[in-house]
Amino acid sequence: MDIDYFKKLWKKTDEDRDAVEKFWNSRADEFNKKISKRQEKDKDPIKFLIENNMLKRDYKVLDIGSGPGRYSIRFAKECKKVVAIDISEKMLEKAIDNAKKEKLDNIQFKKVFWEDLNLEENDWNKKFDLVFASMCPGINSYETLLKMVDASRNYCFLSGFAHRNDYLWNKLYKKLRGKDYPRFYDNKIYCIFNILWNIGYYPEIRYIDKNWEETYSIDYICNFYISRFELEGELSIEEKEQICKLLKEYSKDGYVKENVSSKVAWIYWSVK
Repeated sequence: MDIDYFKKLWKKTDEDRDAVEKFWNSRADEFNKKISKRQEKDKDPIKFLIENNMLKRDYKVLDIGSGPGRYSIRFAKECKKVVAIDISEKMLEKAIDNAKKEKLDNIQFKKVFWEDLNLEENDWNKKFDLVFASMCPGINSYETLLKMVDASRNYCFLSGFAHRNDYLWNKLYKKLRGKDYPRFYDNKIYCIFNILWNIGYYPEIRYIDKNWEETYSIDYICNFYISRFELEGELSIEEKEQICKLLKEYSKDGYVKENVSSKVAWIYWSVK
């Protein structure tokens, strides 16, 4: 199969830009609370990069989809310079605040959609020793993947779901939409690996099982799921009310448990 097959298979879904930013803004506090959560050694990408000589003291790193700075801040402690970009104003506010608390002055933050960013205008062609994208929705097409490659002069690393099952979300989606939630994750890793192979790189891949349970207040999860549905388009008042009604059926004492099982893929490669 040639590269055009994988380009078509990895088809980006259209999303409302304002809805996307609103969704991630709404999750900034939640993500920020998890920033200091320790990871098991075999599930820690930064330790992995250091141990495999893909992150060195004199390196410049680009962190795409940095969120509140979970990895950007750690990169800044391990290398010379970090540029962190995200689409969410609130995520970046958290990241800037977290960097100040750590007294780090070698991180630059930029609000931008990776799809829109022009490497030449920013003088970012082959600018970074490591281009890093952890669970970043912005890497969503052949073009956005190639831009990662073009920005790097040494290594690229990205992670994403090879499989994910949100039990509560799937039930809710089927009740509201009358069909199963589209499994967008299934083709992403497959396409990325094959596109890279077809353009002459030798990507390596590693799989990690990640399962978790979270407990949310009914108010929070109603707003969260409404925002998630709105990524597909605007909801009517009736649809919003139906979402909250269905969630209340799964609640206990004003709280809802959300269980997720997943398999995450790390893909990493040299651009040389």
